[in-house]
Amino acid sequence: MVKIKKSFLKMQKAFLLILGFQFLLGCTDKTDNNHKKENPETEYEEYESSIKSWQEKRVIGLKKNWLSLAGLYELQEGEHSFGADVSNDFVFPNPKTPDYIGTFFMEDGDVTIKINPDVEVTHNDEIVEEMALLNDQSGSPTILQLGSLTWYIIKRVDKVYVRLRDSENPDIEKLTKIDNYPLDTMWRMKAQYEPHMAPKIIETTTTSGDPSRISSSGAVGFRINGQYYRLDVWALGDSGRFQTIFADETSGLETYGAGRFIVVEKSEKTGGYIIDFNKAYNPPCAFTEFATCPIPPPQNRLPLKVTAGEKIDKDLAH
Repeated sequence: MVKIKKSFLKMQKAFLLILGFQFLLGCTDKTDNNHKKENPETEYEEYESSIKSWQEKRVIGLKKNWLSLAGLYELQEGEHSFGADVSNDFVFPNPKTPDYIGTFFMEDGDVTIKINPDVEVTHNDEIVEEMALLNDQSGSPTILQLGSLTWYIIKRVDKVYVRLRDSENPDIEKLTKIDNYPLDTMWRMKAQYEPHMAPKIIETTTTSGDPSRISSSGAVGFRINGQYYRLDVWALGDSGRFQTIFADETSGLETYGAGRFIVVEKSEKTGGYIIDFNKAYNPPCAFTEFATCPIPPPQNRLPLKVTAGEKIDKDLAH
């Protein structure tokens, strides 16, 4: 009887030791799991910071690019004089501009320029007297410079224009920030890319009334409040990202009337696609009258209010 009792006590001690060891392991695992679990507040702060950074870069980008636009002049076959004097066919607005700079000449869509002898226009730091001008469809347009002004030829469908930039354009200083809706994570959601069986041509028009044709590689689908929506998109080169333009029930009221752009990106964590309407942004024609932008096609008009992303500042709107 004594032997049995001693044996039982030994077994009881061993059992308690094992139980204690397992308890310690359990505590360690729980502590590690809690440590690994992401903090929702930290996640939101990081996301908020990334959106603020994106918004700041938007303003910088507009100042460097679109807000420097100072003129857009349509070329017809034949000769066109240009300079600051109002008697020119194309009037360059900067007060420092010479009255008569020279002439453009277009024949069968090809453009040449002739500069007056007393004016120093340069191309790649060399004085220009007369030369043929490549347009932007060539991949490397001929850019000419005179003081703070630069200009080059652009082609849009069957029309040819002179695009003028001014690094001293007053519009650059006017923009300090872009008005946005309050940040809301509900507008950041998963998206499903649905490729078209063959490239689809989106027929639409531009803000200037010209026809616009965009090659769409597919569509993205997503859910908002349980409802499924789709937008036709086009690829941004080989980046793996897609871009689209959409309109919604805020368009023309709280947001730009001709729609907003959005980029569909891949999530770094999951590898799946994300559409984030907090990054919905105005096209350049919302900030300058010298840009032309596509208008959303019917299939990209969402029947709801997208209260996220950029709003329109009526003082800056064009």
